[in-house]
Amino acid sequence: MKLTIADIAKLAGVSKSTVSRVINDKPDVSKEVKETVRKLMNENNYYPNAAAQSVAKCASRVIALIMPYGIDYVVSNPFYAKMINAITYSLEQKGYYLLLTYNTDEKYMELISRSQVDGFIVLSSSLKQKDIIKFLIDNHIPCVTASDLYLADIPSVDINNFEGGKMAVNYLIGHGHQKIAYIYQNQFASYAEREKGYLAALKDNGIVPCQDFLINIDDPGINCGYNAAIKLLDLPELPTAVFTCNDFVAMGVIKACAERGIMIPEQLSIVGFDNNEMDQFLTPALTSMDQLGDRRGHFAAEMVISYIETGMKPQSIELNAMLTERDSVYTREEKKYRIDAI
Repeated sequence: MKLTIADIAKLAGVSKSTVSRVINDKPDVSKEVKETVRKLMNENNYYPNAAAQSVAKCASRVIALIMPYGIDYVVSNPFYAKMINAITYSLEQKGYYLLLTYNTDEKYMELISRSQVDGFIVLSSSLKQKDIIKFLIDNHIPCVTASDLYLADIPSVDINNFEGGKMAVNYLIGHGHQKIAYIYQNQFASYAEREKGYLAALKDNGIVPCQDFLINIDDPGINCGYNAAIKLLDLPELPTAVFTCNDFVAMGVIKACAERGIMIPEQLSIVGFDNNEMDQFLTPALTSMDQLGDRRGHFAAEMVISYIETGMKPQSIELNAMLTERDSVYTREEKKYRIDAI
């Protein structure tokens, strides 16, 4: 059971107001009392309510970002960079600041205990952050997410990943493809929904999924995309198209095809998921589902500010992903190139 400020006061033998003054580091409390109270708080994993402290301190006007990976990966990923830029701009318009910081639960909790932030935005749906997310929910700390989460009661803004995956695969089927692979990673709720969309599109079109065409990778990056593509290209029966969980994975597929002499899109078509700006500069330019990262970042910022300032949990928002057509998908006909004939 989570202790209250009254419980801490009773254990320390002081009043609730004294505990409150210790939490807020007021000068009118003796050093000995401060040490006793803080020791009890640490021993009992007590963290004061961040929202209440913000009111008492006239708010820090700082929002912390909870990241699925280290900051080096996040800022180098064009999709996340677009979203962070939108979040930062939207917060600045309302007089708030974004804190890009730690990647451990302990550090996030330290921010809360010191009342250094007013709220949190969860950048993406990684299971790695489940403990801190549970802590935020249990302690009613203002928090929203720019991506839907596994089993989490947090207001979210996201695209419909199921429909996005289904749209991507239906697009490939509409171009004559039946042998369609999917390269994914199962740590993210969004990827799981895209897989469901992939399977639903196949079923709706009477296509039996091939288990060899479903490649689960450890990390949704270029290297793992490359390794997954090599596995596909080594199969005795090859796909004619590949759908990838994000654009980095698609880049790995393109690299593998270049090494094997596989022509894209004539011999293998590819649809990614992100619609990063760099997609137009790939060879060939990558057809991709647009995740609307800038819009999601803007809405996430607006939602967390509303949560902080009104104390009311905002409603979740769902957007529709959009397909951006480029040059990586080929209309399949018998007389044209067949990858399974190589």
